[in-house]
Amino acid sequence: MAPSRRLRGAADRPSPSRPGHRARPAVEALEARDTPATFAVTTTADAGPGSLRDAILRANAAPGADRIAFAIPTADPGFVDADADGRFGAGDYWSVAPATALPAVTGAVRVDGRSVIELTGAGAGAGANGLELVGHSGSTVRGLVVNRFGGSGVAITGGGGHTLAGNLLGTDVTGELDRGNALAGVSVADAAFNTLDRNLISGNDLQGVLLRGAGAVGNRVVGNRIGTTRAGDAALANGTAEVAGDGIRVEGGRFNAIGGHAAAERNVVSGNFDDGIDLRDGAFGNAVLGNFVGTDATGTRPLGNGADGVFLENASGNRIGSLLPGGANVLAANGFNGVFLFGASHDNVIAGNFIGTNARRDRLGNGTAADFADGIFLAQFDEPEGPTNTTIVGNTIAFNADSAVAVDLDASGNSAGNRLLANSVFGNGGVAIDLGSDGPTANDPGDADAGPNRLQNSPVLRGPVDSGDGTVTVAASLAAAPRTAYWVEFYASAAGEGEVFLGGRLVLTGEDGTSPDFRLRFAPVAGKPFLTATATNLATGDTSEFSAAVR
Repeated sequence: MAPSRRLRGAADRPSPSRPGHRARPAVEALEARDTPATFAVTTTADAGPGSLRDAILRANAAPGADRIAFAIPTADPGFVDADADGRFGAGDYWSVAPATALPAVTGAVRVDGRSVIELTGAGAGAGANGLELVGHSGSTVRGLVVNRFGGSGVAITGGGGHTLAGNLLGTDVTGELDRGNALAGVSVADAAFNTLDRNLISGNDLQGVLLRGAGAVGNRVVGNRIGTTRAGDAALANGTAEVAGDGIRVEGGRFNAIGGHAAAERNVVSGNFDDGIDLRDGAFGNAVLGNFVGTDATGTRPLGNGADGVFLENASGNRIGSLLPGGANVLAANGFNGVFLFGASHDNVIAGNFIGTNARRDRLGNGTAADFADGIFLAQFDEPEGPTNTTIVGNTIAFNADSAVAVDLDASGNSAGNRLLANSVFGNGGVAIDLGSDGPTANDPGDADAGPNRLQNSPVLRGPVDSGDGTVTVAASLAAAPRTAYWVEFYASAAGEGEVFLGGRLVLTGEDGTSPDFRLRFAPVAGKPFLTATATNLATGDTSEFSAAVR
């Protein structure tokens, strides 16, 4: 509540003093103000004075930002005395079990369960949400355990600016057992600028977090554990075999932040039945930064999601990772791909991530459960468009069951303009960069063929030659489109992929589409005798497969 302000008008100003007269004190009119009220919950009963239902109704009717506080005695029938010692202690809690859906919260309120209030909805009816925040801004829900509702644990509709912090949504009070809500742990529908911070969101039958609608803008999902136990060392999946659910799903939402550059903003999104993070249906401008997706809370051991680490379908302009400190995601040990871009997913950036490894570059892989087994997979399938203008830069992509990067063949050639720059690629099971998901692609005269990334021709390497001063020189040439500028990158590896980026050269082709010979001089990399190169068309953004290796 904003502090009251003084209202001053002309009548409030004191008159000038006259000889022999004292100036009279000014009389000030005070603006009426709303005093925040506290409504105490003193019973676990479903209704009546002192109940949570009554407190919500009274808070809705009161002006200003109010508080709902819990002061329930241990003699209450809803007190759960875990150690049966007759008094409140560690592990004890109060369980509130509504018989019908609670009223929606329609005005700003602060609710703090201090992690000892369970709100359980097994008897609240089909579709009932645990708490609903509707059409207002500025509420805070902290320290509640919300489980077994027929809808979502917390549902936010319209309005925004709410904070959900330190709640357990879909588990028991220990955070170790599945007590899932039937829909999402948190559902945010056309609501903006909400913060989900340090919650445990696991065991729910559908999504852990659902951000839905074009009005779902500027929300922050930070510091949560989603799909794991409270300790973050075992799976407690969102989603079921009947209803495949994701850890976080963004349907049409824009400019939302999932994680961040600071360690405290990192989400652990692991152990979920389907995808870790799913962006779809026009999701735009969202940032997925600094998360562990498919590992335990240490970021070092596998705890994979059942499908993809990050899935994008008809979602454009999003950022997965960052080259800035702290921005890298670990995307590893997932059942399908590390990242899967599908359909009309354009202008996305995948930068600085560890895809198939942890941050120490230990072997974790992706593709533990299915045919979709690439580090990054771009596909059109039966959609009218495929992913285009993707920037894949500065990632470590290693130990995936198939390719590091695969761009699936499509008849229209609509998966193009996808550039791969300065990535570290090694230890993958298939062709490192596979345009067409059909094995190595041969160069063609004039580079006129169509397909993924327009089947960009790769360079041809010769050498290397000892330069006599401790360095090595490799020569190369490129036959591609005529009168075109290319950026050619050179790599060293132990087995013919592209583990260590050595440097690049700007190359121009002539009228016949061929370049003059060009060279790169570099210091040899111990244990990495194989040299490869890629070519990227600077006009179209298409990057080739790796060249044949030389040593």
